[in-house]
Amino acid sequence: MDTGKIKDTLVGRVNNVEYFDEIDSTNDYAKKNNSPDNTLILCDYQTEGRGRFKRKWDAVKGEDLTFTLVKSFKLAIDDMQLVNFYTTYVTFSALKELLGENSSALRLKWPNDILIGGKKICGILIEVKDVNKLEKRFIIGIGINVNQESFPDDIKKKATSILIETGEKLKREDLLLKIMDLFYEMSDLIGDKESLFSLWKDNFEHMGKKIKIRKFVDDIEVSALVKGLRTDGGLELEMEDGSMQVYYSGEISLTYDN
Repeated sequence: MDTGKIKDTLVGRVNNVEYFDEIDSTNDYAKKNNSPDNTLILCDYQTEGRGRFKRKWDAVKGEDLTFTLVKSFKLAIDDMQLVNFYTTYVTFSALKELLGENSSALRLKWPNDILIGGKKICGILIEVKDVNKLEKRFIIGIGINVNQESFPDDIKKKATSILIETGEKLKREDLLLKIMDLFYEMSDLIGDKESLFSLWKDNFEHMGKKIKIRKFVDDIEVSALVKGLRTDGGLELEMEDGSMQVYYSGEISLTYDN
């Protein structure tokens, strides 16, 4: 990865770029070191990469993109989820731009994944510091399967890479810089919930479809029809008994389509 190019290009936006050949977790590093606003932490490989609910994030050294951006936003507690939906959409947009005609199969999966051909290529993990202050620091971790050529048998039905699906080998630094460029350029969307969630719905893989969800409170899997996406991040579902329910990211996970 051309870290010199990354540092030169991000001058004026990112105050500090830290690169590691190998690290346990870029998010954990940011938390342990109390990394300040506009810090970018990059690595060639994470040994303890993880997604939501501490699920392991598998990546291959030198082939995938894993990084953390520390960014502060003035947001009320009830609006903190906007950073998650914004970051996911920005990353999706960067992939669309770079892949061009190969991007038609790219879709968003609620609340923080990106799919291609129905399989996951990107996951985002956001943690928050200074929750009780108006200006909160968001530790934004992004993992993208870029040039990985194969996956273990237990996940290859659900995960894939840009290379496998498109045959296109991207330079990881080009993808990173495109994401960073759009992240800073499109930030007005965080203050425009209607536009942000309208864009999300337009590209949401499961909008209007039947899905299966797992409810964490009782560990039960049920079927539902996706009816809408609220501007507070809630997923509107029509349950099998005809009732309407709204669930949030800490309450359910999407498993498989019916």
